[in-house]
Amino acid sequence: MDAVDQRRRGEERGVLGEDRRTERAPRAAAAADEEPCERGAAARLHRVVERRLPTPARDERRDELGVRVRMPEDAPKRRLGGAPRDTRRRAGDREPSRKFPAFATGHMCDMPDGVVFLTGASGFVGSRLLRALNAQGVHVRALSRNPAALDGRAELVQGDVRDTETVTEALRGASVAYYLVHSLGTGDFAAADRDAARSFALAAAASDLPRIVYLSGIGRGTLSPHLESRQEVGKILRRSKSTTIELRASIVIGDGSVSYDAFKALAKIPLALLPDWLDTRSQPIAIDDVVRYLLEAADLPTDESRIYEIGGRDVVPYRAILEALGGSAVIAPVPGIAATLATYLQPLEPERVRVVSDLLDSLRIDTSVQDDAALSAFSVEPMGLTDAIATAYR
Repeated sequence: MDAVDQRRRGEERGVLGEDRRTERAPRAAAAADEEPCERGAAARLHRVVERRLPTPARDERRDELGVRVRMPEDAPKRRLGGAPRDTRRRAGDREPSRKFPAFATGHMCDMPDGVVFLTGASGFVGSRLLRALNAQGVHVRALSRNPAALDGRAELVQGDVRDTETVTEALRGASVAYYLVHSLGTGDFAAADRDAARSFALAAAASDLPRIVYLSGIGRGTLSPHLESRQEVGKILRRSKSTTIELRASIVIGDGSVSYDAFKALAKIPLALLPDWLDTRSQPIAIDDVVRYLLEAADLPTDESRIYEIGGRDVVPYRAILEALGGSAVIAPVPGIAATLATYLQPLEPERVRVVSDLLDSLRIDTSVQDDAALSAFSVEPMGLTDAIATAYR
């Protein structure tokens, strides 16, 4: 290579190097302009996703009503570096929101002003949600057949969710309603839940209720009767005029959860013989995280009904939950295993055993999150299994 060629190639390399430096400069400047909290949130989200086990390919699924399961690309991002929300009021806008911490965790979220209507207020999830709402003086109107259970913590409406006329009047003036009722443990729980949801949907439409937040269960493909019923209720609620946010959760970890209490009972057996659902994938979520999702769902910036799958940080088989509680088990796919399970669960109250029997068939369903849109739509950073168990009694 002569001196002329060497000089020409050197000049070409210099020009290309300058071009690359010029391209990198805007990116470096943009990174320097990022808020530290935005970079931290994005990094935390990356770590959460990175720790997950591989999941099947995701797609844009729609249910029979055409409701999107995945968030669209232009959906508002909250606290994850997306564009800030436009807070200007316009004609027809919902009432302004106020921020408050959920539980004692300091977690901040928005709640619309006005009355919050709560069903299932004395239940496992509802009682904890009511505690979080009470902590900041939110006006809660609760529907209950048992006034004593609420002990003056909410404006009481005594009645049944199937009483459409009573519920219609109770919903007037409410900005959001939480639907947290189910009929597990009764005879035909699916028919009972279907009737209750239809009555509530009619009342919501008649009272012009702006939003419904509903807690359901994750499941795809051929479902168990329990999960099929839970998701059917969501479809019925979406037929009302109200924007409906359905949160489909994996197994909830918390003292008082029927599923969790069943695992605690099984963990006390020196070596439990269990069906092959022991190795089914799940994504256990702490009750505190469920409450955070419920609170944020009340003011999620959308006018369309949406479905979100929510779970904890860890994807684990049910065996891992049992072992985390100090138990051990082996798979015994033999006749009579149901009778053995009934013996294991005797320490539970009789009515809870009936609920567990309805839930057992759901344990064969993979309840891990396969659509993680909730991680960008909500600011919740779910805790892992160990931390969920550690805070279960709070």
